[in-house]
This record gives sequence, C-alpha cells and structure tokens, in this order.
Amino acid sequence: MNEEQTKALLMSLKACERNYHSHIREFGKLTNEDINLWKHQLQDMKPQKIINAFNDHIQNSSFFPTVHDIIKKESDRKTCDDWTHQLNQQQVTYDPLYEMIDGEKKPVRMTDEQRQRLRQLITEAQSHGSGRNKTGTPVARERKRLLETSEQSADQDG
Repeated sequence: MNEEQTKALLMSLKACERNYHSHIREFGKLTNEDINLWKHQLQDMKPQKIINAFNDHIQNSSFFPTVHDIIKKESDRKTCDDWTHQLNQQQVTYDPLYEMIDGEKKPVRMTDEQRQRLRQLITEAQSHGSGRNKTGTPVARERKRLLETSEQSADQDG
C-alpha cells in the first residue's frame, strides 16, 4: 500500500473512531495489527475510493465497518458503474412495451391485441379513479340493483 493509500485509510479509520464511540468503548482503539490487516485488504483500492467507501459506510450504517463492508461497497459501485457504462456504450433504452421471454432472453414486441387491451385497462383504471363512469362497473351495477331492490321493499312495507 503506498503512502497516499495509507493516509486515506488512516484518515478514514480515524473518522470511524470518532463516529462509532460505543465500538471504541467496548473494543478499544485500533491496534497496529488491525491497521495492518486493513492495509493488506484494501491495498488494491485507490485512495479516493477508500475515502468514499468509508464515508458512505459512516452515512449509512450504525456499526463500525468491517473490511467486507468497505470492499463490498466498492464492488457494488464498480458493478453498477460497469453496467451503466455498458448501457451507454450500447445505447440501450428501456421500452415498457417489450417483455422478456424466459427461454430466449430476447426482446419481443407486444402484439396489437395486447397493446389494445393494455390501453383499455389503463383507460378503465383512470376513469374509475377520477370518479367518472362508475355506473359501468359490475360492482356499481350490483350496488345500484341492491339500492333499487331495497327502495322497492321499503315502498312495499310503507
């Protein structure tokens, strides 16, 4: 681990010591053995990535970090960055009218019938949510029938 990496690591560990008081009270300050373990495990990380991973951990966790926590954060970011880079390279866009077929794993366009049915369902859902066309649903028709039946029976009783 070079001098710049070591400085980033020590600054980050010091920030953790300040932030996680209960851990330091229970386990004490980091020993040289602890620091050597951290150095060995993070030797492939760039100084800024070390700092970023520790800062991210401090902001998102209530517990003192382990080497795994810091390395995992780095690998998660790398995977995400790689995936985003690949999408940008291929200029892939997401189209909700496509779906994946399990066996083939290639995009298949929706049929016209599927698209028409989807639009119909969306229109029905929007009309029900806004208060329009509530008498056309089976539930509304049943409710209307029950009300008429109860009114007729009330008229007959009275």
